[in-house]
Amino acid sequence: MISYFKSEISKLKRMHESALQEKTEELFRFKREKGSHSLNNDVEFEPLRKKIPEIISRMDQIISKNIKVPAICMTHDELGERCRLTRKIDALYYENQHLRGLLADKMKDVKALSSQLSEASTELSLQLSSEEELLRQIDKIREEYEDLRIEGDVRDGLYQAVTNNCLMILRITWILLQ
Repeated sequence: MISYFKSEISKLKRMHESALQEKTEELFRFKREKGSHSLNNDVEFEPLRKKIPEIISRMDQIISKNIKVPAICMTHDELGERCRLTRKIDALYYENQHLRGLLADKMKDVKALSSQLSEASTELSLQLSSEEELLRQIDKIREEYEDLRIEGDVRDGLYQAVTNNCLMILRITWILLQ
């Protein structure tokens, strides 16, 4: 019965240490990838990172019965150190969660701004196409105005020529009749 509980405790410790190692690796991976938030206490985590594989291998040995379980689990100083490191890991975990929340908020902001940019570019495109249409209409009206002006000038010139010829004929006729 005691060996069963010891194996269960060992299994739970191993799972806990494995989860702890994953969180620590996730933290360092996040730190390497982002690099925007530097941690000042990297030196404090180095012993923890070095001890994790050792602890896991010891747990494996305990499970496989290669070594006996030590009679004294931890000294007071080791417990204090472990509590301090656990608090640090918890603080880093919560900070990581907070940063993930901020990142999610920023991603939402980026999506909203992207949507606004897309709407603005569509609106600008419509405005530019309307402007181009208006410019084409203005050019067409200018061409029509020029055609009408030329037509008016020709008509006025023709009218003056005909009027001058008629007046001249009338004068000549008047002179001949007198």
